Amino acid sequence: IIPIESSYNSLHKYTKSHREMAKITDFIWLENGLVENIQILFLFFSIIYFYNFLKKNYQLNFRFSMTFKYIFFFGIIYFFLEEISWGQHFFNWKTPTILNNLNLQNETNLHNINNIFNQLPRNLVIIWSSLAFIIVNLALIKSNQSLCFFTYPSKKLKYISYLIIFFTLSQKFFESFFNLASILEATTLYANNSSSQIYWFEWSGEQVTNNFYKIIIIILNFLKFNFLRFSELQELLLSYYIVSHTYYLNKNAIMQLKIVAKSSNDT
Repeated sequence: IIPIESSYNSLHKYTKSHREMAKITDFIWLENGLVENIQILFLFFSIIYFYNFLKKNYQLNFRFSMTFKYIFFFGIIYFFLEEISWGQHFFNWKTPTILNNLNLQNETNLHNINNIFNQLPRNLVIIWSSLAFIIVNLALIKSNQSLCFFTYPSKKLKYISYLIIFFTLSQKFFESFFNLASILEATTLYANNSSSQIYWFEWSGEQVTNNFYKIIIIILNFLKFNFLRFSELQELLLSYYIVSHTYYLNKNAIMQLKIVAKSSNDT
């Protein structure tokens, strides 16, 4: 049904712009790119907001509240320092030999050494940030207003939770199915030092030559958000949730303490 000439021209235009799209994607999503720097800013302000919360010495009325507060505070600091490789991204020092041999990216950080420093804290943050609006309705938490407030200081946070859930589930789905469709690139060098880009299409590892199926692969590449990098997007949303959480925690604390005090007096 689709004219061969028309489909060929469309594919040619798409593949010709593919490299330029890749440059923009790299600027946004690669290491030390736009997204990672925004994420670092979110974490930096999270530290400031939560430090102000601690400095004002708000008394939260639940068991081990002080322990929870400091675990949370040092957790944010750890997240921030790991993202900047403890300053290496800014000061460009040489990675110490012991870390260079252990670290997968030869950087001064822990999360690229072992999953216990990466996947474990990441998964805990994902569970908390995506499900906090549900967790606070559990009887154990709901019965304690202070604990409920510390866990979920504003109902507005649920909208960020929805985004985290959507993109986390999308990542799992796309990784298991849509990644079968691939657009690959190679550079051909000539004797006169010129070069040209070659693109080809694959489905489940096999090259596709039919124009109709090439168009299907292009569509799937867009549908699977091929212009996004899920892990970086997920980290951005998590850091956005953290900065929003600390902002509302700091902003709403006085109001919440008045509610708790009034409740105690009435009792």
